Amino acid sequence: VFLGDITKADPSFFDNIKVDFFSGGFPCQNYSVAGNNTGTQGETGKLLYPMMELFKALRKNNPNMHFFFENVKMKKEFVDEVSEEIGARPQLWNSALVSGQNRQRFYWTSLKHINFIEDRNILLEDVLEPVVDAKYCVNRNLVKRYQAKNKPSAFASRGRYNEDGSTSQQME
Repeated sequence: VFLGDITKADPSFFDNIKVDFFSGGFPCQNYSVAGNNTGTQGETGKLLYPMMELFKALRKNNPNMHFFFENVKMKKEFVDEVSEEIGARPQLWNSALVSGQNRQRFYWTSLKHINFIEDRNILLEDVLEPVVDAKYCVNRNLVKRYQAKNKPSAFASRGRYNEDGSTSQQME
């Protein structure tokens, strides 16, 4: 169920609804070693709390509700803080075992049978689209324009949730 902006979600919406499984992630920028290391004190890092508020409200309706959360490899103090909120300790797995990404990630889960991930031998070429529409590609002209302005030529395509609830992709 997509409810929109997590900061505007009303946990009472679920008062009479039994949810069996809750899965999610919270923005990684403030937890990542590549980010600014502000954890829950950071602008996006504090989004852990409204997610946990909703999670705890749902667990009141179903104490046996299972969960699965993920985030980046982070400092121990952040792992401890997040784990205390969730009520579980994470497992550290390399996503390369099950995807085309080579990233260490923390996973918190109530699913006791998940204590390791089997290597599925998935390569990046296994998950890439054979043909990609040009509108999703960075072309040489765009790179040249940035280089001419002495801007770095590193790009990221990021999905964003806008204030009106819509989503957009941005090149950064």
